[in-house]
Amino acid sequence: SPVNSIILDPSFPNTLYVGTDVGGFVTYDGGGHWGPLGTGFPVVTIDQLDLDPSHRILVAGTHGRGAFRLADTVTVPSLVLSKVDAGIPVGPGSNLTYTLTLRNIGNADATGVTITDPVPANTSFVSAGQGGTNVSGRVTWSGLTVPKGGSAQVSFTVKIASSFTGSSITN
Repeated sequence: SPVNSIILDPSFPNTLYVGTDVGGFVTYDGGGHWGPLGTGFPVVTIDQLDLDPSHRILVAGTHGRGAFRLADTVTVPSLVLSKVDAGIPVGPGSNLTYTLTLRNIGNADATGVTITDPVPANTSFVSAGQGGTNVSGRVTWSGLTVPKGGSAQVSFTVKIASSFTGSSITN
């Protein structure tokens, strides 16, 4: 059946709502698995969807001018990763430390999280904090927990090759 309306949840980018000729459906994993929209939600043609993300209220407009409101109370983590270096100029033969911050902007704890980051070209791995390991040029931290509304930080240090003649290292 055709999709008449699609809403991407700005708070949870893997959450999509669709209104179709045979009702509403939702996915919380970017489209991998779909399910009916809400318990007891009528199986009617949904022509328009609108989401109030701050109150977690979804409104469905149906054929014939009917409207239904549904509070989405599903709890899901939503992770945002950022990475910075020390911000000070370094040169060949110097150490460079990267700090990765994983924030959970979702409404549920994220458990069993793995972060993987490559060792940049023209550098060699020196160390990793917070239990990180280097295997084949990839630094990995496993089994992390990031509470809802919280963050986790990890870091690793590389040494810039003495023979490096470029002006920047990209990671």
